[in-house]
Amino acid sequence: MADKHQPDSSNSVQMGIRHKQGMPMQSQFEQAILDVYDFCIKEKEAGVPIIPLNHFSKRVCELLKISDSSVKRVLRKRENGEPLAPVKRTRNRKSPITNIDDFTRDAIARKVHAYNFQVNIYMNKYKSLLDKHFTMAALLEECKTDLGFKGCEKSLRAILQKQLGFVFKKVDNKLKLEQRRLVKKRTRSPKQQKPTKKTKKLKQNSVPVQTQTMQSGPVPDMSMGSNDRNNTIDHMGATLHAIPIHRGTHTGMEEIQIRHQAHQTDTIEHMALTGLVAHRANVIESMAMAHRANDITMQQHHRGHTMEGMTTVINEFRKIYKKCANKAISYEVLTNFISVM
Repeated sequence: MADKHQPDSSNSVQMGIRHKQGMPMQSQFEQAILDVYDFCIKEKEAGVPIIPLNHFSKRVCELLKISDSSVKRVLRKRENGEPLAPVKRTRNRKSPITNIDDFTRDAIARKVHAYNFQVNIYMNKYKSLLDKHFTMAALLEECKTDLGFKGCEKSLRAILQKQLGFVFKKVDNKLKLEQRRLVKKRTRSPKQQKPTKKTKKLKQNSVPVQTQTMQSGPVPDMSMGSNDRNNTIDHMGATLHAIPIHRGTHTGMEEIQIRHQAHQTDTIEHMALTGLVAHRANVIESMAMAHRANDITMQQHHRGHTMEGMTTVINEFRKIYKKCANKAISYEVLTNFISVM
């Protein structure tokens, strides 16, 4: 009797699966190859077919060592045009332990609320609590110790999220974030920002001043002897005229004059200091230097004409000279001025 499941030559749909060359074979496929090979060896030794050639299903069952129902199921798929999809591999995975009683569930929730209450109450008094976050590992350890919880971290997370409704937040991120004050300052409008010192505009009553000094008279001779140091203006016969400077205003450049009020009792020291002022590029700095030189000169008089006192005065003049921006007065002029004292 012929098998009813005979191959149909008119069927153009080829449902066979050819193994790709170079791909590893599964152990079941390798075992099927061995079974077919052994069956062929048996038929060769017998010299006749063990199973009649017209019984295709039985021959396939004997060749592959499978049941008749498996052969019929595969043939039915080919008749219906269904693809021969590989069987999905089943894995024995343990389901998370979430079936806990109400007492354990409420105890877990109270632990989380107790920590939040502790942080909110004592955050100003105990700042160390802010550095200790309530992590899943810490909560799992407490639940295992106090409540006898048998689940893992994944089970505890599922209970907190799905059953208790807690939300997790990521902390201790390594990303560098801006401070709140910087974000607030950056998002403020330009009108709200305070002008800095560099961008601060000048007031209306402020005037940029540009000064310039000019010598309009002869500078007193610095090489006089120490016996002539008490000579006055009448003895010298020299007068200093006004020192013109230029000041910038809103309307333009304005020329004004600063006059040195000469007295009949002015000595060589006063005239020399006035000459130093005339040689400076900045009138204000020159007057400050002259005032400092006058103080040092008076200190030298109190010390006496000793070598130690002269050295101290020269060192003081060196400090004044280094502070001057314009080197209109040479160091030799300063030393000559000291030598006449």
